[in-house]
Amino acid sequence: MLLNCDKIAGLNFNINRICEEIKNVISEGFVRTVQQNRQHILWNWIPSAVYNVLGHDKYKEFHPVCFYSETFLLINHLFLNQVSKILDDVSKIANVNEIFDVNVSRQFLAGIYGGFPWFESVFSIYSDLDLFEKTSKCILLTSNTTDIDIVTTILDFKFQNRDNYGKTIYREYPHLRFRGEIHTFHCPQHIEVEQHLFQVKSNRIK
Repeated sequence: MLLNCDKIAGLNFNINRICEEIKNVISEGFVRTVQQNRQHILWNWIPSAVYNVLGHDKYKEFHPVCFYSETFLLINHLFLNQVSKILDDVSKIANVNEIFDVNVSRQFLAGIYGGFPWFESVFSIYSDLDLFEKTSKCILLTSNTTDIDIVTTILDFKFQNRDNYGKTIYREYPHLRFRGEIHTFHCPQHIEVEQHLFQVKSNRIK
C-alpha cells in the first residue's frame, strides 16, 4: 500500500527499508519507540502500519503513555461555508488556539492517508473533484479543562456531529476496494495525532 502511495503521490522514500521495519510492528513497545522518534524512517507511517498489521481495533484503541494536549479539525475546501458554525459548536467543548489555511497537495494527502487501504480511493476523489492545491481550514484545539483528553473529546464530537454540517460526498471506484469519500472535516485518532499535526503545520499557508 505504501508502494502505491509512493507511485501515486510522487513521494521519494526507501520502500524496502520501510517494509523491513514494518515487520516489527507486532510489538507495542516497538510502536511506542517509533512514536517517540520523529527521525525514525517509519514514524510518519506507523499509524497505517498498525492498521494493516494489527487491525482496525488496535489502530483505534492505541493510546499514548500520556494525553496529548493538542489536536485539530481540518475542514475540507468544499465545506468552508460551515467554518463559522463548526467554530461556534466546537468552542463550547474545547479551546480554539489558532485557525489557519492548509494547502492540500498530493504529498499532504499522502501524509494523512498514505498506507491505509482507502488511500487510492481518497486520492481519486480529490483528483476527480479538482481539490489538490486547494485550501482547507485548520482549527487547532486544546482542552478547556485539566482532566479531559482533548483527542477523545474531539473524536466524540466528530462522530456525533460531523454529518450535521453537510452530507458526505461519495464516488464509487469499482476497481478499488473502497469508495472515495469526502467528509466535512477530519480529525486524527490518538495514534496519528503527532503525525497529522506535523502535516498540517508543515503545509500551513503563511
